[in-house]
Amino acid sequence: MRTSLLVLAFLCAGFVRADWVRPVARGLRVPNGAIVIDGDDADWARFAGYADHRITAAQDDHYVFRNADRGAYGGAADSSITACFAEDRAYLFVIADVHDDILVNDADLAQPFFGDDFELFVDANPPAARFATRQNANVRQLIVLPAYLNPKLPQGGVWQAETCPGVVFASRLRPWGYTVELQVPKALFPAWRDDPWMPTVGVDLSANDADAAGVDVVHPAIKGVNFLLSPGNHFLEPSKLGQLAFDDPGVRGKRVAPPKAQSALRLTRALFKAKPSTADALAQAALDTLPTADAAAVAQAAAASPVAAVHTAGLRMQAKRHELGAGMATLLYYAKPSPERAACTYALLALAERHSLPLDLCDAYLAQPDPGLRLTYLYAVGVNGDKTAVGKLLPVLKDANLRVRMMAALALGLLGDPTALDALRIMSKDDAQQYARLQATQAIARFGGK
Repeated sequence: MRTSLLVLAFLCAGFVRADWVRPVARGLRVPNGAIVIDGDDADWARFAGYADHRITAAQDDHYVFRNADRGAYGGAADSSITACFAEDRAYLFVIADVHDDILVNDADLAQPFFGDDFELFVDANPPAARFATRQNANVRQLIVLPAYLNPKLPQGGVWQAETCPGVVFASRLRPWGYTVELQVPKALFPAWRDDPWMPTVGVDLSANDADAAGVDVVHPAIKGVNFLLSPGNHFLEPSKLGQLAFDDPGVRGKRVAPPKAQSALRLTRALFKAKPSTADALAQAALDTLPTADAAAVAQAAAASPVAAVHTAGLRMQAKRHELGAGMATLLYYAKPSPERAACTYALLALAERHSLPLDLCDAYLAQPDPGLRLTYLYAVGVNGDKTAVGKLLPVLKDANLRVRMMAALALGLLGDPTALDALRIMSKDDAQQYARLQATQAIARFGGK
C-alpha cells in the first residue's frame, strides 16, 4: 500500500524538470572517534567549516505529497531540515535539526513512516554505477523514529534494525521540533567498505510531517514529506538523490565547552516569569531536563506558562512522557478548540493517553473547520477508551469528509463496543469510497468473533 500510494503521489507531484541539476552538499572529514552520538552538535562545532557545511531545505518545492486534511504546509517553521554530514574511516555521520511545530506518530516500529519520522537515503556505489534506476546492495534507506514522538515507543527506534547492524542514533526534543544524530557504518555498503575514502556518495534526507494523529489506510496521517536536497521517490530508486562530496583530509577547529546544567527549581521559577524574548531558550532548557528526576515539575510549570512557546513545550513533554504527572486543569484548558493548534493537539493526545479526554468537547471539535483537529480529536476518543462516546461517533460515519468518517470508524474499532457493529457493517458495504469501506472492514476486524 505504501509503495503504490507514494509512487502515485510522486509521479503526480511534477517536480522533475528537464533542466534538473543534481544538488551537491559538502561533508566534513573528522578524526576517528571525534563525534559522539548524543543528539547535540557541540562536538561538531569544534571543526572549522561546520557552520558553512550546514544546509537548509525550507523551500516550498522541497515539500511534496501534500494532504490538506492533515494540515496545510506552513513554511520553514512547519516543516524544514537543517543538516550536516561528516565521515571518519568507519562511519557516516548525520546531524539534523528538524523544524516541525506538531510532532505526531502513533504507528509501530514496523511502519514508522505512518507519522512523523526521519529518513536517510544513501547510494554508495562507485561513481560509474551510482544514481541508477534500481537499487542494489550499495543503496539503503534508513528510517529513524526519534524519541518522544510516539507514546508507545518513547525511546524511538530504527526501522528494520536487524538489517542495519551498527546504526546508532540519538535525538532531543526542541521547542521547534527535534534534533537527530546518526552514525551509519560504511561496512553496510560493500563498495564503501572496500573503499572507505570514496570522495563522493549519493545522499538525501527527508522528514515526514503529520499534524494529525491516527493511522488510516490512505497513506496514514502524513500531510507531506520535506526533503533536504532533492524531492523524489528515493526509497524506490536513487536516480534523483543529491551528491555528498567530502572535504580533503585534515581537520582543525576549536574546543567548545559543554553548557552548564540548570536546576529544575531555577527553570521552574523562570518559566512562570518568562517573556517572549526568552521563551525559546527556557523551553529548550526545560526539554533538555527531560532525563532528570525533576522533569514532571518542569513540564507542569512550562504547561502553565502564558508564553506560547513555553506552554507548548510543557504540553509536548506531558504528552510524550507518560510517566510524568500531568496538570489536568492546564491540559483541559488547552484542549478547548482554539487557534493554538499545536497546544490543542498535544493536550488532546496527553489527555487521551491518560483516559481523561473530555467528551463534552466532541460537538465543538466536530464543528471545527480545521480537518486536522477533527481527525486528532476523533482518534483521541478511540484511544481514550470511554464507550459512552459511541453515540456521538455513529453519525460521523456519514460525514462528507472522507478522512473524518474513516477516523470515526477507526475510533469505533478502538473502542470495541458491539453496538457500533451494525453501522460499521453498513459503511463497509455501502460507502461510496473504497478507502472508507476498507477502514470500516478493518474496524470490524478488531471486534474478533463478536
